[in-house]
Amino acid sequence: MRQLTLWFIVISCICAGCGLAGAASTAPLRLVQVIPMPSGFMHFDHFGVDAKGGRLFATFEDHNSVEVFDLKSGKHTKSIAGFEVPHNVLYLPDRNELVVTDGAGTFNILRGDTLETLHTVKLARNADFVAYDPRTQFFYVTNGGHAADMTFAFVSIIDTTGKHVGDIRIEGAHIEFLTAEKAGSRLFLNVADKHKVAVIDRNNRSVVALWPLPDAEDNLPLTVDEPHNRLFTVSRKPAELFVLDARSGKVITSLPCVGNSDDMAYDPKTQRVYVSGGDGFVSVFQQQDADHYTVRGNVATGPGGNTSVFVPELNRLYVGVRRGKTGSELQIFDVVP
Repeated sequence: MRQLTLWFIVISCICAGCGLAGAASTAPLRLVQVIPMPSGFMHFDHFGVDAKGGRLFATFEDHNSVEVFDLKSGKHTKSIAGFEVPHNVLYLPDRNELVVTDGAGTFNILRGDTLETLHTVKLARNADFVAYDPRTQFFYVTNGGHAADMTFAFVSIIDTTGKHVGDIRIEGAHIEFLTAEKAGSRLFLNVADKHKVAVIDRNNRSVVALWPLPDAEDNLPLTVDEPHNRLFTVSRKPAELFVLDARSGKVITSLPCVGNSDDMAYDPKTQRVYVSGGDGFVSVFQQQDADHYTVRGNVATGPGGNTSVFVPELNRLYVGVRRGKTGSELQIFDVVP
């Protein structure tokens, strides 16, 4: 805890000097628990959540497994082996199924209770982000690109029986994140090597627009605020949050944020945006209205806190901190009103 406190002081000073520090005196997040990871569990990649069942799933590339934690206590409860490079995990409560993407080139559907594998679908290497459309019961899975030694990538379409029904070709070698509209038929995807956001129509299975980000590179995290027709994405060069009009792709505003970010979330209840980054803190932004945003605060995690997930049912943010040989950890934060 002393180390985290020191990091908070250091990061706060740095942020103040860069114009990043929030004006509010009360931090928007309160650290309530730190769970050290066992030796060999260093690289958190992404999280998945079973809110009703009280489970948090975390992929560990360096341990070739998906680890299961109790959402409330943070206690480790189970390990799911059999993967090579597990990237993303998504729990489907209506189907009681868990899906796991493997960078070795597979998409896996597991039973939600026993966690046994039901279907395995072979894709190109670098299978990563996944979105699910409950209306059509199709999964959309990113794969290919530079990590597969390809100059282009795919968003592959898979049904719930494990049938690979089609591919949407993406003209880009580095694609990141995949966010689906609930009310509409579009998917949003970051094409990081082109510094653009791709808009995909799920009905005709094609890219219908490419929205450029001005003077920015390495746009990775992506999420959407449908009620306000806003799309949020974060670049690494420079470290900046972009707010786009989700209808036209116009950049509404941008603000400096934590560097080396791998995850972000939008909470429609509090209208806050959370961005976690490896540079050592979580940037929290307050949405005043659809066009105006302020820095609510920057909360220290220490270096390596790239991975995170927000759980609205518990009003908590979970951050996976990659400490390397010094020991990684799971940090649990309560949201402060």
